[in-house]
Amino acid sequence: MPLVAMVEDALANLQQVCPQVSAVHLTPSTLNEGKVSSLLFCSPETALSDTGRKFLRDSAFIKAVFVDEFHIINQW
Repeated sequence: MPLVAMVEDALANLQQVCPQVSAVHLTPSTLNEGKVSSLLFCSPETALSDTGRKFLRDSAFIKAVFVDEFHIINQW
């Protein structure tokens, strides 16, 4: 999947430039694993799923969320 590869590439580049930054690719499996990070990269489908919305709403530690294809989300 191209989106997954792009996100993983962005995370790898971020870790190379700023190794002290904690970031995770938010997917259904990472939601279930309860991975904690202050920066999240995710797809619109993950962010807008019931589990994704609950995770984002209830997670006080999140500093930023990066959603690829932001232009396709018509309502937050």
